[in-house]
Amino acid sequence: MPNSKQAHSRYNILDIFFKRRQNPMTFHEFLEEVNSKIEEIYSGESIKIRTLQRDIALYRDKKNGFSAPLSTQNNMGKELYCNSDTNFSFAKKRLLSNDQYCNGCFGKVAQSNT
Repeated sequence: MPNSKQAHSRYNILDIFFKRRQNPMTFHEFLEEVNSKIEEIYSGESIKIRTLQRDIALYRDKKNGFSAPLSTQNNMGKELYCNSDTNFSFAKKRLLSNDQYCNGCFGKVAQSNT
């Protein structure tokens, strides 16, 4: 499955996890969590390290991305990610021209995180 088919779901998943300021995660923890959620939505699917790196770069990109105020913290040699602005949400931003929709996917992701 092409990654663009999962893109909107991945962005929503990242948005939910980045909001967890009380529990920031490392890159590899994000990869595990995103893959767990992707598996719930797209059975048998997962993403690779490079896809998550590109998603995070797009999430931060001020010109062509979502301009997210994503900060990193160093904790015992591990880089932890979280939004530095608690009011920021990917869902509040305008969609990028290349975004594709996955009907119902965000609801599945949000419900599984509550």
